[in-house]
Amino acid sequence: MLPFGHMKADPVWRAVADPTRRRLIELLRDGPRTTGDLCRAFPTTRFAVMKHLGVLERSGVVSVRRSGRERWNALNPEPLRALEGRWPAAEHSVAVRPAAEHGAEAKPATAAITVSVLIDVPPWRVFDALTVNIAAWWGAPHLVAADASNLILEPQPGGRFYEEWGHRQGVLRGIVAAIRQDNRLELTGTLFGVTPSTLCFVLERREGGTMLTTSLSGAERGILDDLVSTRLKSFVEHGIR
Repeated sequence: MLPFGHMKADPVWRAVADPTRRRLIELLRDGPRTTGDLCRAFPTTRFAVMKHLGVLERSGVVSVRRSGRERWNALNPEPLRALEGRWPAAEHSVAVRPAAEHGAEAKPATAAITVSVLIDVPPWRVFDALTVNIAAWWGAPHLVAADASNLILEPQPGGRFYEEWGHRQGVLRGIVAAIRQDNRLELTGTLFGVTPSTLCFVLERREGGTMLTTSLSGAERGILDDLVSTRLKSFVEHGIR
């Protein structure tokens, strides 16, 4: 491990000294992402994000492989181990942990919280609210930008879950890890803040309605209670936005 007095001269230290590059590292902790996905997570230009990725690649923190026209970026945790416990103080500092292999399930940072609520409508209406009309009930303070113009979920495996902040502006919140019509939706990513989390909805038909069981890892229970037990239920049953 490098003495602290020499760390500022180290290329890895210089790479993580920038808050944007620390945010990129945080996004890659769940597994490899394309350059396009990473660029969509920032309000800056694609060119600016690619410059930061280039610094991380040259320092060995990120490795890049090409697949057709796509560039896949993967986190290499080994160079970061020398900095463990010595991250630069910043708004978005991150802990060092091994990155997930591509296609492997990410391990939640905390035990999952589970909430079950009976909703007085059939499963297809709950599923429609989760996928097509998610912006009608998922709002501030559970947004990155309180003035976000829209919240969009692409209902397919690997689909994006993102905020729009106007024309060609916004932030990627997560991706669809699993989806089954009227039965299951699982989202992974930095859904709440900068800590990786997993949010899973399971729908079961019950007489007169739907039992919705929701589990969340990497975030506080209060978020789940507010989003599902209050907001989603009120929107689906009564149309309250």
